[in-house]
Amino acid sequence: MAFNACLNILVTVYCVVCLYPGLPHVEGGSYQGDVFWESKIISDILVNSSYVKEARPVKFANATVVVTMHPIFLSIDNINEAANTLTTRLILFQQWTDSRLTWNPSEYGDVTSVRLPSLRVWLPDIVPFNTAPSAASDPLYEETVDVSNDGTMKWAPLILVSSSCPLDVTNFPFDTQSCTIVFGSWVHTRQHMDMRFFKDGAKEMDIDASDSSMGLPIVEHPYWNIKDDKVKAKLSYVKYATYEFTILTMTVEAKRKASFFKYLAIGPGALIGFLVPMMFLLPARSKEKNTFGMLMITGLILLISVLAEAVPLNHSSTPRVGLFYLITLTLICFSMILSILVSNLNVRGARRRPLPQWLHQACLSRNGLRRILCIDKYSPVDSLFAETLRETEDMSTHGQPEVPRGREMDSVHTSEMKDVCKYLRYICGKMSAEDSYKNVNQDWEELARVVDRVLFVIFFLLYALTAVSLLT
Repeated sequence: MAFNACLNILVTVYCVVCLYPGLPHVEGGSYQGDVFWESKIISDILVNSSYVKEARPVKFANATVVVTMHPIFLSIDNINEAANTLTTRLILFQQWTDSRLTWNPSEYGDVTSVRLPSLRVWLPDIVPFNTAPSAASDPLYEETVDVSNDGTMKWAPLILVSSSCPLDVTNFPFDTQSCTIVFGSWVHTRQHMDMRFFKDGAKEMDIDASDSSMGLPIVEHPYWNIKDDKVKAKLSYVKYATYEFTILTMTVEAKRKASFFKYLAIGPGALIGFLVPMMFLLPARSKEKNTFGMLMITGLILLISVLAEAVPLNHSSTPRVGLFYLITLTLICFSMILSILVSNLNVRGARRRPLPQWLHQACLSRNGLRRILCIDKYSPVDSLFAETLRETEDMSTHGQPEVPRGREMDSVHTSEMKDVCKYLRYICGKMSAEDSYKNVNQDWEELARVVDRVLFVIFFLLYALTAVSLLT
């Protein structure tokens, strides 16, 4: 009974496989599937035809293989400023004709194209020439080639290219870097293999690097943008000795996103530089001037260390913002030195040396620098004791008034009056000397104030010129 059941199963399977008309036959049937025809095409054009992938796809030895190209730029992966390298992701679409890989579609179930592994067919040896020493530009997946029945080969490898790119950071962080990626055949001359664009006769083309070019999502780099969303491609010919080669040059202009660095490096540096002339608005006798200068130097050194981390120090060019920091540091040092000199000038009156008349006239008079610099007026101390002293001296000089005859002055009273005059002259002389000292001291202090205001104007102009020329 078990035997009969097994026999029934075998008969049923046989009927389904051999007699059911809806299933394709592997051989001898009226219909063959596309998978079968693709397998047969690959077998016939590669295996049975003894295809040699190392040979150029030409019928004559002096014939030229024409490779039509269309580069597609996807994104900037990285710009290594320390190593001076540009890493980009792109698709290098290539098309050529291989007459050995042809077939008649009517003989193969109307199949017009098949996909073959790139390792089994001849490929153009187009490689990047200016690759970085530490990076290999390898494809990112196992490539396939689309083969049409007329021998048209279409190959679009997605590659990651790391190329050398000397950077110029003079205008950091508003710089635009121009980097080139050079492609060409490694062994084939122009006579053996020529490269062309799809547009006949075109030697240059603009590659759209925006999202709308192919509908592919492009990840923007956090620090760099492609200028105008365009990458320029150009075909040129280079001759070495008697050999001529076709070269494809792609120029990528990357503009740095400056918003981050404006708040990190430019803004704080400009504020510290603005504080330099403000040091001269502090009173000349203030002891906090040098402390203020040391705090500015500390903050500026901190900004220089931040700049050194953002821009490596192995470049041949110096960022203008770095020059601004250096000039600002120089201005701070000079301002501290001049502040010390002005402080000494302020206390020069303690030596009771009067201000020279020409200096008083040039700086402190009504038509001097005080008026030009809008400094409020000052008045010297009026010495009332000097007039009293002169009257006392007159009394001592001219003596006592004449006394009428018959009356004699008391000798004691006369002696007391002389002592009073002497003490009065001493007190008046003392007070007059104090007023004179105050006037001399005030003159030197006002001179120091005028010099501070002059230095404020000079340093503010120097800061403005430096900031405008180096930060804009």
